[in-house]
Amino acid sequence: MTYYSHFTEVDNERFRLDTRIYLEETPETPNIEGGVCIAAVVGKNPGSARPRRLDEWALLDLGNDKMLPNVRNRFRSGYELAGKTIPHGAFVRVWNLFYLCKADLDAAVESINRVGFQAPTCASEANRHQIVWFLWGGFDARINRFKARFQKANIERPFFFDNLSKTIIERVPSESEFARHTQGMRVRAIDEYLASIL
Repeated sequence: MTYYSHFTEVDNERFRLDTRIYLEETPETPNIEGGVCIAAVVGKNPGSARPRRLDEWALLDLGNDKMLPNVRNRFRSGYELAGKTIPHGAFVRVWNLFYLCKADLDAAVESINRVGFQAPTCASEANRHQIVWFLWGGFDARINRFKARFQKANIERPFFFDNLSKTIIERVPSESEFARHTQGMRVRAIDEYLASIL
């Protein structure tokens, strides 16, 4: 029981909010009010993961979603390399440029533009987070406007893996920079970096 979220529908479109990746192996359902948020990641939009139930915070059915397990593995490896114990109840929040669920980005952009101002964002974005890892890819004129709210956020340790230089850069990426997604990423560099800051 590792991945949890809250799915809701707006204007016949599904949105995934308050997504959490728990780092411990535990058979119990975590308490939504408890736990320790150790970091957040920012992707484009939710893909193929599906709800088990709508309109309540519940276990997530990953489907073909590989990003969430990849993120979990990186943080678990970071703790292992650092020789540190994962805090009880530790989780990583998953934020998105927009929260509409569609694996095909073209279809997702079309839908989010249609829903417009009614589209919800995750309330937890208002929380201050020490570590935020950006995974939103490169320049895309259709979605760059969604990056602005994260570029203005108060983040102590933002970072991304720059696809051009193949290095970790410790700041929020600009809209033109390529903040590499977890797919095909050089994981050792991420593991070692996380080990140094966790």
